[in-house]
Amino acid sequence: MTSTAGPPPRRAAATPAATAAWRDGAVAVVAGVASTFAASTWFSRALYDRAAFDGQYDHGVYRPRVVGRELVRAVHHVIGNPLPGWVSPSGRAGLPHGDLYSAMTLVNLVAFLAFATLAHVVVGRAGLPEPHRTLVFATLVLAVAATGYVVTPYDQLSYVLLLAALVAATARPPWDLAAPVLVAVGVANRESALLAVAALWAVWWVRRDDRRLATIAATSSLAGVAAYASVRVGAAQGGAGPSLWSGLTLAGNVGRLTGWVGALLLVALLVWWRGTAEVAGLGTSGEARTAVRAYWLLALPYLLVAGLTGYWFEVRLLAPVLVGELWVRARSGPVA
Repeated sequence: MTSTAGPPPRRAAATPAATAAWRDGAVAVVAGVASTFAASTWFSRALYDRAAFDGQYDHGVYRPRVVGRELVRAVHHVIGNPLPGWVSPSGRAGLPHGDLYSAMTLVNLVAFLAFATLAHVVVGRAGLPEPHRTLVFATLVLAVAATGYVVTPYDQLSYVLLLAALVAATARPPWDLAAPVLVAVGVANRESALLAVAALWAVWWVRRDDRRLATIAATSSLAGVAAYASVRVGAAQGGAGPSLWSGLTLAGNVGRLTGWVGALLLVALLVWWRGTAEVAGLGTSGEARTAVRAYWLLALPYLLVAGLTGYWFEVRLLAPVLVGELWVRARSGPVA
């Protein structure tokens, strides 16, 4: 008897969007896992210990950075420290396995993957063709991951809050009203969240007929300033932290080889990112270039404070600026 059954149905080919999502997801997971479980600096490894963590982040300039610190403590309260010592940089270095290692690892890895997800959305909306779209995404995600050798409870969280505020700002009403809230939460995590305000005003500058964006930028500015004042006042009530002058690190940066190496790495990171954007045609129109210049001008307060009070070998200082620039380039003009 002859079978009348036809050939099995062919599986539908994956759409370009699905392929891009899988590709970006693979890049993000590999970069996030490698960054999270790779070697970290000696002082980062020491801060997995609860007593050292409390002594560092409850005092001085770190005291106002509330969100990430308290989130790590809350996660530790729930899950404890289930990860074995041999997976941690401190354990591999022969140091005691810090009891906050699992919580820090989970918070930072989840935050990094959430940031990468938002970066995928932003780059996708820029309308770049392949492989330019993948090039831009991979460059930014790998750059942020590469700066993760200094481990803190707030850096990875700051990138996702910064980009989330910018993505929300251009959502449909009333969802765009989430932007000021995210800016406020971001500032309570790390002051670099104010770069979202700089990015919003920079994009508005080249599109001054967008009244809704102006409203969101203004309310985000007020929310950010209010949050900054609140956490600073709260920190002062818990004990005065160091003044700006006592926190200056310029002499140490200039006087040490590591400072100059860090400065060269910062320049190299910026050149790598800018070169990628130019090759991919991301934000290369005249309108977009104007917005990028405005963004960097508005970001000068952060750059000055970071340069004067941060350690240059901590290349992560530049990461939030690049995250903000990605959104500015993607939103402020057509692809060249």
